[in-house]
Amino acid sequence: IFAEETENLGLREIFASEGRAIPAAENDATAISFVSSGPPVPGHEVRIVDDTGKEAPERVEGYLWFRGPSATSGYYRNPRATEELFAQGPAIRQGECAWVNSGDRAYRAEGEILITGRVKDIIIKAGRNLYPHEVEELASRAEGVRKGCVVAFGVRDETSGTEKLVVVAESRERVRSRRAPIAAAAKQRDDMRMSAVRGFWRVQAAGARRTAEFLYGVYAVTVFGLWIVPAWTIVKFISERERAARFTSSALKLLLKLVACPVRVVGSEYLEGGGPKIYVSNHASYFDVLALMAGLGVPYRFVAKTEVHHMPFIGTFLRKTGHLAFDRSDPNARLRQKEEMEELLRRRESLFVFPEGTFTREEGIRPFQLGAFKAAVETGAALVPVSLAGTRRFLRDGTHLPRHTRVTITLSRPILPKRSDGASKDDSGWHELIRLRDACREAISSHSGEPVL
Repeated sequence: IFAEETENLGLREIFASEGRAIPAAENDATAISFVSSGPPVPGHEVRIVDDTGKEAPERVEGYLWFRGPSATSGYYRNPRATEELFAQGPAIRQGECAWVNSGDRAYRAEGEILITGRVKDIIIKAGRNLYPHEVEELASRAEGVRKGCVVAFGVRDETSGTEKLVVVAESRERVRSRRAPIAAAAKQRDDMRMSAVRGFWRVQAAGARRTAEFLYGVYAVTVFGLWIVPAWTIVKFISERERAARFTSSALKLLLKLVACPVRVVGSEYLEGGGPKIYVSNHASYFDVLALMAGLGVPYRFVAKTEVHHMPFIGTFLRKTGHLAFDRSDPNARLRQKEEMEELLRRRESLFVFPEGTFTREEGIRPFQLGAFKAAVETGAALVPVSLAGTRRFLRDGTHLPRHTRVTITLSRPILPKRSDGASKDDSGWHELIRLRDACREAISSHSGEPVL
């Protein structure tokens, strides 16, 4: 049962008027029920967007878009319908899939998709989204109405600019004079469950929420701007890597406290002892590195793409704290990176790698590159899966203003590579790094709340 509790408004009314949904109490009479469709299937991506095509927040209803190899290529001999189907136009690059507007309304909750209805079936009455199956179920509870013999639909009312709700119900009562009380009872049943404060107050509540999000974003960016200049100046003059790392971690803890973004660490015991480790994590946002350095400290070296080291201010922090950089477009750089990683591990230094290589705005654990797992097989270093939850919401790719959230960093139990025998070293080594990759992906997915794609 999903809905939201707000003072003076029933749970059902809040979802109908504002599209917001969070878990309700089991026996809450004002709740509304939807069935989960589960997470997106592997190889596919799902987006829930608002009227402008922007990503809708968690548990906020929007339009369901998806893309993947099983999506349609369009309507047969109907170019106009095909054009409307592809939300952002056809795919441009070879092998890319276009975003398809499914025509459904839905919301996302804890990585799962809950479809609330078809866009063309929803009845919009006085600014509220009414779902035919919900109205029909309520009306069928009235005494004298035949179960399963109710249909609800909307009729456009040009004078009011909205829709009229029409409910047609069958009854076994044959005497006309006795049908009127049954119709009145059905209408009362609907009104009792679905009416509440409307109009002005709904608009005010939604507007206040958007304003609060905007003001928080502006505040967070302002604090970051005031923080980074003195922090950057100080770290620039620290010559020792360990001291620079400790200062950076402390400064980031202060920053996150100022912007009210708590970072919780689960499994911190896996940071201690046991020799060099390779930490592998999902990559969700530019904010990932800041949250990790604040939450875990810096007992490792990040392996990052060269572009990050060239970023203003942030690049200085990474260079001063001794993190590695490589050029993704240069095959020779990848070979040098591999050798440098293995050399550091043999010197008993730990590494931190984002094996996805990059991030996007859509949720999901994308395919992993194999460099970190090959280094583990070659050196025997343990792999520690690290799951990030909340960083994508804080600063989703393509957005400029942060959103208030909580971040959880979960370290899973270390995964040790198996030593291969001499007779079949190449073959067994390949199977072992694939085993390590898959085990890490599953562990990261289970604690990040995002599906394996």
